[in-house]
Amino acid sequence: MLQAITFILYSAVIHQIMKKIILVIYTTIVSLICHAQKPEHTLKKYFFNNYIQCFDYTIITKDHATIITSKSNGQDRHTELEDHFNYSYANDSSDFSYKVIAGRTLPPPIRIINKGGKFSVFENDSLIHSIEDKSIDLAINMSNPLSYMVLIKKWVQLGKKKYLVVYDGFNKRNIEIKLAKDIIIRNQKLKTYLLQSGLGHIYVFCDQKFKIIGMTNGSSDFVDQDWETFLPVLKKEMLANEMAYNKAIEKEATIWGEQTYILNNAKVLDIKTGKLSGDTAIFIENGYIKNIQPVRTSLSKPIKTVDIKGKVVSPGIFDMHAHIYYPNQLINMLAGGVTAAREMGGDLEIKVQLRNAIRDKKNIGADLFLFGLIDGKAKGSFGNIQINTEAEVKEVAAYFDSLQLYGFKIYGEVDSSTLKFIGQEAKKRNFLMAGHLPNNVSIEYALSCGMNNFSHYISRDGNNKNVETLAAAKGWLDPTMAWGELGSRSFKSPLSLIDDESADWSDALQDRISRYGSKWSIDEFKGLQQQIDSLIHLYVNLDVKLLPGTDVAAGVSTLHREIKLFAKNGLGNLKALQTATIDAAVNLKIDKLYGSIESGKIASLVIYDANPIDNLKTIEKPIMVIKSGTPLNVNVLRKHGNFIN
Repeated sequence: MLQAITFILYSAVIHQIMKKIILVIYTTIVSLICHAQKPEHTLKKYFFNNYIQCFDYTIITKDHATIITSKSNGQDRHTELEDHFNYSYANDSSDFSYKVIAGRTLPPPIRIINKGGKFSVFENDSLIHSIEDKSIDLAINMSNPLSYMVLIKKWVQLGKKKYLVVYDGFNKRNIEIKLAKDIIIRNQKLKTYLLQSGLGHIYVFCDQKFKIIGMTNGSSDFVDQDWETFLPVLKKEMLANEMAYNKAIEKEATIWGEQTYILNNAKVLDIKTGKLSGDTAIFIENGYIKNIQPVRTSLSKPIKTVDIKGKVVSPGIFDMHAHIYYPNQLINMLAGGVTAAREMGGDLEIKVQLRNAIRDKKNIGADLFLFGLIDGKAKGSFGNIQINTEAEVKEVAAYFDSLQLYGFKIYGEVDSSTLKFIGQEAKKRNFLMAGHLPNNVSIEYALSCGMNNFSHYISRDGNNKNVETLAAAKGWLDPTMAWGELGSRSFKSPLSLIDDESADWSDALQDRISRYGSKWSIDEFKGLQQQIDSLIHLYVNLDVKLLPGTDVAAGVSTLHREIKLFAKNGLGNLKALQTATIDAAVNLKIDKLYGSIESGKIASLVIYDANPIDNLKTIEKPIMVIKSGTPLNVNVLRKHGNFIN
């Protein structure tokens, strides 16, 4: 009997060991296949903080709780939140609750109750909002994986309508759900659902009973514990679907197929002087501007000629603090005239593949100039790489070199000795150093290490010393002020709501609440805008070299807003537009190819009805975008890009 028990225990131990060995072997194989570069890096979870969120759940109705456990970086989250959340179908009193353990950034506890099409929203058991709308299919709090399972099941129950109309606490939102191709993993067929809304694209992978195996959108990954090893396969599937989607949009949006042509009767904006040319012919060949001549110039051979009838041609604009969270965002950027972006960190595997596909003209999107996100001991940002020693700095620098990155994106927990090592590697490899001023490092020291590109507000010392020091050093700043005004992406209302000419503060306030549940008054909004105006005045008066950036997903309206804020607060229209064109190109050391309309430069152009220097609101509505020589219909891009402006 004892021998039998011993044999069983021994067999169980061997079985567990074999499972772990097989898992390690599979992980290695998957990583080698799916990870584009340096698999030894991607396998070091302590090194690359990809913020994997694992969860497990069951649904129990009424007063019982659904338990959702979460892991991040291999560590359990111990904060326990009683997040009671009721969701229900229209004209139905169904009521479910769940208890959430952990999570990275959960919204306030919100409870939604529907009684016959009347929705009551409670926060911390206090009624804060109510509407009556019987056209809504589903009321739900869009805060965790359980929500998406409910969405998909309801969509199927409704007969797979084109849109599922959702009330998520503050917004009535149309969510389009599409089925992508099935994939086979671990001998199981998984359904792939694509959810599209103002939130962007979210891919949800389910088994045949709607249990969620994983979700990904490029900014965060959720995966069931039992399927964590297969996350690279899911991400690869997401990227393949998105790139195919973008390629189809490119085909639909392309106005003409010829790569050699003339734009005739163009008014060309000289972004360096602000002068507008007379009627001009721009000769474009294979993605480059071959020459710019008066219209009367005769041609020795017939070339496709497009008469743009006196429209204004301006250089494409840059977003100098972008985070590309999902490939469809690139469509959104082009729709707003953004033809290039300084990408400031995240999931490098996805972003390198996107960058390469766009560069090689295999896909559509803004040109990406990638920076690798690095930090010290902190683990709080998706795609963050932790480095603390000289050896680790050298290893990561070599890795970034192999990926053809433009530089280091510095985060707050980098210490002084590590920053010095980063500066040495940056100088050796001609990398730029940009990002946050580290928490325990002076700006003088950061500048001495070679870091002269800073992000966000840097005058937090209270006496403007940092700003003055940066100005004296002729350093650069992307303050992301428009992001600070109203938070991140526009879900319901455009950020321009708080422009002086359309100061609908009640709607702007509602927009803020819809994203964060913030209890801000109109006076608080106005006070914040005054602070931002004062800071920009300070930057302009001290002659800090400014760069516009969004720091958000799908932030085209935020970028336009930032450029207008620069102009309004002392920079003027011409210099404000220069920050997004020629200055941006100079900052990235690519002004020989980008930033202005000159012979020999890449033909990334925006065509407007009027001169944007006369009125910067013109940049909000381009009538055509030419990306690396390819002419694109803006209306088609807007239709597919979740464009809000």
